[in-house]
Amino acid sequence: MDFVPSSPRPSPTLVDLLTQPRVEPLVVQDCLRVIEREVAKPRGLLGLITAQGFQALRNFDQGQLLTKVMAGLLSEFAQALDPYYQRYQIQRREGKAWGSAADFVAYMQRHDRAVAEALLAITDRRRQKSYNPLLNLTYDNLRKPALGLVQDGVPAIAQVIATYALK
Repeated sequence: MDFVPSSPRPSPTLVDLLTQPRVEPLVVQDCLRVIEREVAKPRGLLGLITAQGFQALRNFDQGQLLTKVMAGLLSEFAQALDPYYQRYQIQRREGKAWGSAADFVAYMQRHDRAVAEALLAITDRRRQKSYNPLLNLTYDNLRKPALGLVQDGVPAIAQVIATYALK
């Protein structure tokens, strides 16, 4: 029988890494802090409305609603970002990436628009399932500016991922 070398072992998925019972609550809280920082950045009237809306949600039920929503979306977000993480890990194994948090953040920044679109595709699918006309209208009006907000947040999102997934 011929010996066939095995292919390199694939990296664990982001879902595996970020949803571990001890890690998931920390990731959720870090993601909420990223969102809070991003919506607090001044961006005219829309920025003010977004920041106030987020703060109202944050204050509702001592922030438990947002925590539950983020925890419910974390697996989908991790799955959407996993292809970028896996490609980065391949580059790392091939010696084309350093493996540091700063290097991963820079890698994700080079793909910031695609990363933002991947994350928003999840909320787009949720919107498609909604039958609430007011919610749908609001989402549709905020979707285009949301792309810029999420894109601006990619470095912070990448830092959260690096904290828990790069070892």
